[in-house]
Amino acid sequence: IVANFSHKTVHLKGVTVKLNIWDMTGNENILNISVCKYAAIVVYDITNMDSLYTAMDWIKALDKVKTPPINVKLIGNKADLESRRMINLEKVQKYSHENKIDLMETSARTGLNVNKVFNTIIDEFLM
Repeated sequence: IVANFSHKTVHLKGVTVKLNIWDMTGNENILNISVCKYAAIVVYDITNMDSLYTAMDWIKALDKVKTPPINVKLIGNKADLESRRMINLEKVQKYSHENKIDLMETSARTGLNVNKVFNTIIDEFLM
């Protein structure tokens, strides 16, 4: 299985949390990994409609194998490229609401909401 692995340490609400992050970048073998999975961050590019369809396929696949339940976040990246947006935000919001999936938009370039994604996952886990 080809993946990038990294760690991120976050201090939130007086608790230190060490995240182990696997970046699978579309690798279908992720569904066969038998490690603990608490959350999945499924990312699409707001300037590329095909990336949203791929993200939706991943969400369907994760839904079939999520034992124990996995906290799935749908993330629209490249929010800094709003002028090039190809994906209607209202339609994605409707999809995420119907599928009970949190939706956020980020920008890896500017850092917009990137930490918020991780902090939200940690907050929900600590509840």
